[in-house]
Amino acid sequence: MFVQTTEIGALDTLVPVLEYFVDRSCLPEWKLNRQTIAFHNISWLLAGSATFWRDGVPFEAHAGDLVYLPRGTTRRVLSDPENLMHCYAYDFQCQSLGGTAPARLPLPTLSHIGISDGLLELHRRLNRVWLEKSPGYALEVRGLFCMIIHRLVYAEEPAKRLAVVQDFIIQHYAEPLSLAALAALVRLNPRYFGNWFSEHTGMTVKEYIHRIRIRKATDLLATGGFNVAEAAYRSGFDDVFYFSKVFKKITGYPPSDLLRFGSAGHSPIPD
Repeated sequence: MFVQTTEIGALDTLVPVLEYFVDRSCLPEWKLNRQTIAFHNISWLLAGSATFWRDGVPFEAHAGDLVYLPRGTTRRVLSDPENLMHCYAYDFQCQSLGGTAPARLPLPTLSHIGISDGLLELHRRLNRVWLEKSPGYALEVRGLFCMIIHRLVYAEEPAKRLAVVQDFIIQHYAEPLSLAALAALVRLNPRYFGNWFSEHTGMTVKEYIHRIRIRKATDLLATGGFNVAEAAYRSGFDDVFYFSKVFKKITGYPPSDLLRFGSAGHSPIPD
C-alpha cells in the first residue's frame, strides 16, 4: 500500500490524536448507520467480513483487510451476520507540528495487509493501555498509536515492495541503475536495501540486473537484427567485453553463438 495523495515527507510532522479505540467483536445485529464522520477512521479486520459504504459506494472487507476512511467521509457499515466481524477500530484526528494537518493519510480505502504478529502485538498493547488508563496512559497511547500509523504507512508487505523494485528494473534495464536510486523507491537505506533484496530474491541487486539485461540481450541476438556490441549497449552494458563475460557466466555459452546458431540447441536462462 503505497503513498497516494500525501507527500511522505509531510508525515514526519504528523501528530495523530486518538479519540476512540475499540476491540470490536460484532453481534449479528451490529451496524453503523449512515453518518458523515468528523474524524479519520481505520478498521483492521481480524476475522469475519462486513460491507462498508464510503460516500454511498459499497465494498466488501474480509479478515486481513484494512479499511481507511478519511475525515469528511459519509460512512455506513454492516457486519455479515453469517460471518461476524472482529476488528480493531479507531477514530482519530490528524494534527501537525508544522501547523498544517494533512487532509488524509497516504493509505488506500481498502487494502489487504494480512495478520502480522508485530502489528497485532501493538494493537493488543494499545487496547490494554486504553482500557486500564493507568497514570501516564495518554502518553503511552500516543506513542503506540504513532507506531501503528508508521507501520501501516511505511512497512509495506515485502512482496509489494520487491515488486516495485523489480518492475522498475525491468522497465529501465537499459539505463544506469544505482543502488541508492532503487533503495529510494521503497524508502530503505541503500546499505540495508542490498541485504534486504538478497534475502528476498536469493541474489544480489547486481546479479538480478545482469539477469534481466542478459535475457533482453538474448532476445535481441536471437532475432538476428543486432550484433553483439549492439545487443550489449541496448541492454544496458557499456563494455562489450564485460557483457560477453557476464553473458557466458549466466547462459553457459558466448553471445556470438546466438549469431551463428540462433537459439536452437541452447537452454533458456535458468530462473
